Amino acid sequence: MLDLTTEFSESALLRDRTDYHNLPILDLTAPTPAQLQNGIAFIRDNIGDKTVYVHCKAGYSRTAAVVGAYLLDSGCVDDVDAAMAHMRDARSPFVIRPEVVAALHQFEDSRK
Repeated sequence: MLDLTTEFSESALLRDRTDYHNLPILDLTAPTPAQLQNGIAFIRDNIGDKTVYVHCKAGYSRTAAVVGAYLLDSGCVDDVDAAMAHMRDARSPFVIRPEVVAALHQFEDSRK
């Protein structure tokens, strides 16, 4: 489980699990490149043949940023538009803030 919230404390049941990671990203802000890399690394290290649950408070922009970056990094999609289309198909309604889209484009550009 990748927890992107800053608003809530993790439960005692989760705190000591090796498959739980809190990566605090402030709500209504775009993640930094380092935060995106941190999230990608956690997903990559834990996905195997399992599902990695990624969440924030509402499940929109912060989650979309990290999942979109993972889709790009893993080669599942070729560009930000394809990542957004993939996420839109998987989850409706799909909401992503403009600054988060910009952060994904910056991440995409840094990989070229």
